[in-house]
Parts: sequence; structure tokens; C-alpha cells
Amino acid sequence: MKRAAQLIGLIICITIAYARIRGSNYEKELICGQYTKLGKDNFRVVLIVTHGRKFPNGTFEEVSAVVKEMVDLAEKCCDANADPNCYEEGSNAISLKSCQENSPFPYHPGVEQCCKSQGLELKLCLAALEFPPLEIPGYVEPSNEELCESLTKGGQSFTDKIAFEFSRRSAGAPSEIVHSSLASFLKMLSTCCGSPTASKCFAEQRILQKETKLLIVMTHGICTRYQILGGEKFKTRSVAVLAQKIPSAELNEIRRVSSHLINTVSKCCKEQSADCLKSELKVYKDVICNGTLPSKSEKLEECCSKGTTEALVCFHYLDTGDSVPWDESRRPSDEDYCKERPHLGQRVIYEVARTHTKLPVTLLSKISDVVQRIGDECCSAEDQTICLSIKRPNMKKEMHQYLEKAKDLCWDHNTNVFTVYKKKVQDSFREQHPEATEEELKALVDQRTEFASTCCIPRGPMVYCENMFKTLIGRTCDHETCLLS
Repeated sequence: MKRAAQLIGLIICITIAYARIRGSNYEKELICGQYTKLGKDNFRVVLIVTHGRKFPNGTFEEVSAVVKEMVDLAEKCCDANADPNCYEEGSNAISLKSCQENSPFPYHPGVEQCCKSQGLELKLCLAALEFPPLEIPGYVEPSNEELCESLTKGGQSFTDKIAFEFSRRSAGAPSEIVHSSLASFLKMLSTCCGSPTASKCFAEQRILQKETKLLIVMTHGICTRYQILGGEKFKTRSVAVLAQKIPSAELNEIRRVSSHLINTVSKCCKEQSADCLKSELKVYKDVICNGTLPSKSEKLEECCSKGTTEALVCFHYLDTGDSVPWDESRRPSDEDYCKERPHLGQRVIYEVARTHTKLPVTLLSKISDVVQRIGDECCSAEDQTICLSIKRPNMKKEMHQYLEKAKDLCWDHNTNVFTVYKKKVQDSFREQHPEATEEELKALVDQRTEFASTCCIPRGPMVYCENMFKTLIGRTCDHETCLLS
């Protein structure tokens, strides 16, 4: 506990060190400066956090292997009496070890290309490699009792593992918020594990940390999606998310909020300081709450009565509203298709999302992608009218079939309590597979309910769920090439 507590005063240094290290992991002046400033143990924690964020797909053992090499390098070569070539030779050796076939370091798909270079070019290439943040971190926090037992038995190694898990499962969030949360978590352990009223202590501390924890989860999810999708697709999907939360809102109202969200994300997701988020989120809250949207949603109005962070967390986790009826007259005409071509996907997903609020945006985004593609193809074709007259009716037919299949997968899950939903799935599979044994039926039901619990929710893991939806929905037309499958 003492060692964990000693890290608290220095944890803010991690932010500064991370910001410096990430651009040039092997530069002697920066590495030795931080090693001298922090000391060996805390320097190692800095590197664990840095590389946990850089390689969230790596294991603790793989990240520890990199960290050990770099700590050993600093210990050996940062001494004033070290050989002048010590650092250069040692850092070159670390780079070359990354290129070995059985390297103990985390693997990155781009490493082979880097290893065609040598010297400084190799080091800079390796330093620039970066995994996208994990959508499904796959970590379940131990109980309070297990945490205290591990802290007592594990000491520094346990602190290292906690730092690794914190960094990798929130790699999409701005680092200073993550470091602050890690510091609070370690302080909670050092305080509560030695307290005679440990349960009460943990309960009080977790209440104090709740808002920051939710902010990390929120920013990790938003920044991860932005990194995976890029600006335009992220904006289109954010239009759909907002349309589902407030179905009565007009497209222009939603675009205004979405544009400010993009502005905040593009500025702050790569920032190391929390100051960016503090200032930009305040502006974002004002855009949401000082416009016309609160008058269209009592729940949003309630969110807007809270402080900035609490209000935005409230808005982020706001439930979807009730679907509005589909209005065929709002379907874009052929002329609109080409007139609105740059933002056609946004227009269509807005209409589809507000009329299907109980279906996940990940599923609906396929429709906007295809509509945008049709617009791009037909509006640049020699004869726009012929192109649209062929593709639009096919798209309308496929979209109907696609949405019906989507409802079969997710509608019951999102409109019933879980026990009722599971019973409906059991009855459906029993009817589809009358010859199945109870064991086979149970396997089918478990598989489907686990899928729905993961992918039919508003913030399910995007890449994983897109692939699952594609497999489960299958073909959406009778001819050879389908638009939506």
C-alpha cells in the first residue's frame, strides 16, 4: 500500500512524460530526463501507461517486456559516466528486437514495413505505430476484497498491472483524465484497504469517482469511434444517435449539435491535457441546452439543469425516444438526391433513425452508406435519371427487407424486459428447429441473447457488431448483387 500511495504525488508527471515520450520514444534527452525526475519505479509506471495506451491489444507480459528493456536502457546509459555510445547502441538493439520473428514485444501489423528501415528512421517508424483503442476491453474489475488482497501480496507488480489495465481499456480518452482517475483509484486502495470500515470507505470513494469514471467511458467510446470512422462517417452516425434520442428534432437542429461535437472531438481526442475537454465541453453543453432541443425532450431538459460534465454524461446515456411515423413525402426526390449529394447519407439516416429508434445506429448506418454511394454514382453518371430510376426502387425494396430482418434481431430485445425477450427467442427457435434437443436449443438461445445484449444496445462495439449484423442479416435481394449485403 505504501508503494501505491507514493505514486499519487507523481501521477500528474505521467501526463507530461507521456506527451513527450509518444513522439520520440527513444530520444536520450527525454528518456533520461524523465528517468532522473521520476526514479526507476515511477518511470516504469509511466512507460506501462504509455505503452498500454499505445498497444491496447498487447498483453501485460508483452508490454512489460518493452518496458523492462527501456528501464534497463535508462538505468545503464543515463548515468553521467556511461559510454557516449551506450544509449544509441542500446536503443538500436531494442528497435532490432522489435523486428525479430519471435519478438517478446506487442505485435503491430505495420512493424514489417518499419523493419525495412534502419537507425533513426526505424525508431521513428516504430514510435509512430499505434493500434486503435479497444472497443471491448475485456476486463472485469475484481471485488474490493480481491483488490486489497492483491495489493498486499503483489505490491509493485500489482500497481503495474492496475496501471496497464487502466491505460489499455481507456486508451481512447484524453490521457490526463485517465491519469487523474488512476491516481484516485490508487489513493482509494491505499486509504480503504487499511481502513477498519473498508466497505464504507470504498462505497464513499466510488461515489466521488463515479462522474469521472463515466466521463472516461464516454470520451473513450466517442474518441474510439471517431478514430475508427473518420470525421465524415462519425458526423453521419452522430446525426442518427441524436435523431433517436430526440425524434421530434429537425435535421438542421441536429446538424448544429453534431457539428459542434465533431469540433470538440477533433480538437480534444488527441490532446493530453484535460483543459481542452473542460473548455470545449462547456461550449458543447451550451449548444445543446441553449437551443430549441430541450423544449422537445423533458429528459434532455432535466440533463441541462445539471453542471457541465454531469449534464453531458446524462445526455450521452439518454435513452432513445419513441419512434415517429414514417412519412413517405419526406423521402428525397431524384432531384434532391443530387442537390443534397454531399450530405445525402445524413438526410437519409436522420429519417430512418427517428422512425426506428429501437434499432442500433451501427445497423442503420449501412443504409446511409449505400444511399450515399448511390448518390455519388448516379449523380456523376452521364444519365442521372436512368441510373436513379434503376437503383432507387431496388434500394427501397432492399431497405424494407433489411429493416424487417433487423427488427427480428433487435426489436424484441429493445422493447421488452430480458426475461420476456428470452422467452420469445426460445419460442421462435423451438418453432424454427422442432427437431432440436433441449441442449441444442439452449445453445442457440444463449448465442442469440448474448449477441443481442452486446450489439442491439446503443453503444455496442461498432466493428464487431457490424460484422455480426452482416452475417446474421444475410442477403437482402433475390438477384445476384445486393446493395445492402
